[in-house]
Amino acid sequence: MPLGLIACGPSVEGGDDGQDPSSSSSAGTSTTTTELPSDASTTTTGLPSDTSTTGDPDAEVCLQWCVNADLRGCAEVFSDETCYTRCLASLDAASDDDCAEEHREVLVCEGQAPPPATPSCEASACEEVYKRHDLCGGDCLHLDGYPGSGASPETCEWRATSCYGHEFEAVCPVDDAAGICDCIVDGELVAHCEAGVALVPFGCGGPAFGVFDGCCRDVFEGVLLP
Repeated sequence: MPLGLIACGPSVEGGDDGQDPSSSSSAGTSTTTTELPSDASTTTTGLPSDTSTTGDPDAEVCLQWCVNADLRGCAEVFSDETCYTRCLASLDAASDDDCAEEHREVLVCEGQAPPPATPSCEASACEEVYKRHDLCGGDCLHLDGYPGSGASPETCEWRATSCYGHEFEAVCPVDDAAGICDCIVDGELVAHCEAGVALVPFGCGGPAFGVFDGCCRDVFEGVLLP
């Protein structure tokens, strides 16, 4: 896969205040009324007083996500904005995104995940779903994954550290679409691939690039999803 200029990550991300309701698949299409648990705090999660989803699959997904977030002890990350409203906004923002399906899959998984939750309200039980979301979005952002990049007059590089137990790095030459990139996993060179686009020195495609956006993606995906 050649390096692309546009990443397909979700339009709304959690950032510093914890995971924004991220992704989920076409699951969660129930049209039944959801009963709130007796110990679920509607003041913390900001759930609507009428808990009937009235046939709206997004409302069903978000209601389940927010109820479970409260039970898992992580709803307070949405104290500046109601959980339910923010969840619906994230689904709406992701509707035109290439990763909309993965976004919904994350929400559905987290809506069913058992406690405890990480400080960012993520769940280790959703690791495989997070991997698919990150691969689609271009960077490793879930479960403490950390993206990075570098640039020089000769090369561009993208990194992902603490990425599901691995370290990934793609290093590509500039000014040469046929340039050969190095695909590095856990500090070891494991493959080469053709850049496919002439990168500009120090530019490196800007923030649209991520470690999974380039030609090393297939190699890295094989490590994450063997």
